[in-house]
Amino acid sequence: MLKRNFIYSGILFILLVLFNSCGDSSSTPTEKAWFYEDEFSKNSALHAKIENTILLDISSSQQPNSSEEHSVRYEYEESGAYVFCIDSNEKYIEKMTFVDENSNVMLSLQKGDGCKNLYLDAGRYSMQITHDAAKVPEKGTVAFIHHPSNTDAENLLSDMNLTADSNPPYYSLQVTNDSYDGQYLAAKSMDFLYYSKDRYSPYVFPDKQDFLAVVPLSESSNFKERRHLFTLKKDDMNKEVIEGYDWIPNQLIYGACVPERILWTENNDEFFCVDSQDESNLLEFPTKIFMSFFEHWPKPDPSNPNPKSVKFTMDVSLYLKQEADETYELWYEGGGFVPPSDSSLYAAENSLMYRTGASKGSSDSTKFTMNKNMPLYKDGSSYALQAGEVALSESCDLKGATYIVDSNISEIPKAARLVLAQIKSIKLGGDYTTLSLFGEKDYGTPGLIVGMDEGCLSTPIDLEAVGSLKVFNAKKVFLSSHQCDYCNLAGADLSNRSLNDVSLRYANLANTKFNNSKLEKSDMRYAKLYGANLNETDLTGSTLCGASLNGNSLSNSNGATLEGAQLKNVNLAYSNLSEAKFTDANFYSTTSSGCIPADCGFTTCASAAYATINGTTFTNTYMTGADFSHSTIFGSNFVEAVLVGASFNNAKIGSDKAGSGSTTFSGAFLQGADFSDANVKNTSFSNAYVDLDSSGHTMIFNLQSAHATFAGWMPLSEPICTWYAYSIDANQTVVPPTDETCICPNGDSGGCDTFAWTHPTISMDKSTQGASYCEDGSCIPDANYTCWPPNIYW
Repeated sequence: MLKRNFIYSGILFILLVLFNSCGDSSSTPTEKAWFYEDEFSKNSALHAKIENTILLDISSSQQPNSSEEHSVRYEYEESGAYVFCIDSNEKYIEKMTFVDENSNVMLSLQKGDGCKNLYLDAGRYSMQITHDAAKVPEKGTVAFIHHPSNTDAENLLSDMNLTADSNPPYYSLQVTNDSYDGQYLAAKSMDFLYYSKDRYSPYVFPDKQDFLAVVPLSESSNFKERRHLFTLKKDDMNKEVIEGYDWIPNQLIYGACVPERILWTENNDEFFCVDSQDESNLLEFPTKIFMSFFEHWPKPDPSNPNPKSVKFTMDVSLYLKQEADETYELWYEGGGFVPPSDSSLYAAENSLMYRTGASKGSSDSTKFTMNKNMPLYKDGSSYALQAGEVALSESCDLKGATYIVDSNISEIPKAARLVLAQIKSIKLGGDYTTLSLFGEKDYGTPGLIVGMDEGCLSTPIDLEAVGSLKVFNAKKVFLSSHQCDYCNLAGADLSNRSLNDVSLRYANLANTKFNNSKLEKSDMRYAKLYGANLNETDLTGSTLCGASLNGNSLSNSNGATLEGAQLKNVNLAYSNLSEAKFTDANFYSTTSSGCIPADCGFTTCASAAYATINGTTFTNTYMTGADFSHSTIFGSNFVEAVLVGASFNNAKIGSDKAGSGSTTFSGAFLQGADFSDANVKNTSFSNAYVDLDSSGHTMIFNLQSAHATFAGWMPLSEPICTWYAYSIDANQTVVPPTDETCICPNGDSGGCDTFAWTHPTISMDKSTQGASYCEDGSCIPDANYTCWPPNIYW
């Protein structure tokens, strides 16, 4: 079912092996089959393929605990799951670190760690190998990194015991007959009863035994202990043997003795069980009992009611035989007193397992179904998750029992809920894989959609409340419906598309490409847009309230880019815009004053109220009437930004305690801007343009062609002529209080007085942005203005 790739470190070599279940997946050989280690230092563009052989120089050192590093760059042409190993017999290699192009550590492995799984996207990486130079002979030696044939690799798999048996999947077996509906095969701890042939009175021996029994769901303790889960392993005869999740070898009795009578033999003082009053077969082995060991007891002695037993163990194996109807029969084979091999077992009325016999009742069942769509792994962190699979784990970071789901489940089995009561972490495999959980069976109203990995849920999900689930490809759903709230669209290429009125609330849009697309009136509130590309996108009238456009580990710390984007009346309130880039974008309001949205709905203003704006770039951004009130702005760049009529009321502006750098409004247009009650420190207003005339004015701008490249705008890349009015009634300029940490428009240090605010070092008519006052309010361009017919207006 799964494609798996393997990478090994041998004694003096590292083996990179690529397997494909559909056949040979070896890449086409490159022109050169091998490289010396120093070729990588001489040629920075060199990247080996995994089939290339690399010769490493392993040098010696007389210093104790002396280590040396080697670095090899690789280009992986195929995405897939890889297993990294360092052979425990390796003499010199101590550590292997695998990093991506941005030096992010993908995996770190030391000798003795065993093997680790890692899913890699196609791309470029580096393998850093550390060897212990103190252990290398004085003359040094050579190590090889090479890709052997698949046959050799398969032999290595066998030699190193790197098979699925190291972390096998476990399943539950349910009885199929109607009378056993809801009952599962499990190991059940019960008292061991026997009857004396003389008195026919029951005795209970002091130690309980584990019997293989059919357990109803009402006895849920056996399910919580995971004693009803089985895995399949190949035995020496290549037959599939079943093994329990937490059984102790040779301590489980595969069957039980609770018949009508237990009789003693006359010859050797052994007792056997029978389920009939007929004693004619007394000396024959009973036909319906199966045990992994017998216990020999002396005859009852009134003076010693609890005699010690003498045990001997028999080798017994349980098998599953698959039937044509996708059900299974349980079979066993063994020696000693066990009945002949290939003897099937059935569940009798007392819910215990017996060998099939002539007296089997009509209500007894030999058929079981296996719940294969919810395999459970003991350690989910060591499972290489594939595309389209979802991991649901009982512990943070998947380090514990974990379900792997790759298809829709119309009804979560009751036993599955009992064995894993809460989900504490979730991981999605591959691109666009999304999980939808439903409160009732058969997919009713969705209770929760998961589109992002959850390493450690603050509020675990109670699996008892989950009735069904779906695993789906979010990109297919979104392109067909334009609706995919909470979905996983990370990394999707949705550029150059018409996507107006879409709903992507809370969606995972990390590194997603929307560049040059139409997204007008779209609902993307609380979306995760880490590193997303929204360059030249038209988002007019959309809401991104509470959205995350900052950088994080998913985007290599890169924020979203919205360069040249159209953001008229876009709601960015309460969002995180840290590290985002808005160069040449248009984030402006059609209202005469700023606004704080009452909710995360659509607005008629451009709002970033209460936003987090750290290290954000607004160079040459057009933002008339934009609302930044109550926002936190540290280390951000507003160079030459048009902020006429913008509100920074109650904003906190400057640099953070970590010294993120000062904020700059150098060359910005701040006429009519409101900094009422703003806390401003470490901020530069060098050469900013400020108008303290209480009567206000109208300004006209001839925006550069970079503002006219967004999707759907015609004529493309032509300058845009626009204006904005501010007056005493609305948008009167209110400058912030400044101190010596600030720089005034005239270049002096603060506090800035009226003269310092109104005398920029470069006059506005010489600024790089075409701007001028429209003194009479008519805004009819003349020879001194930058806008002339034919003009383009918003």
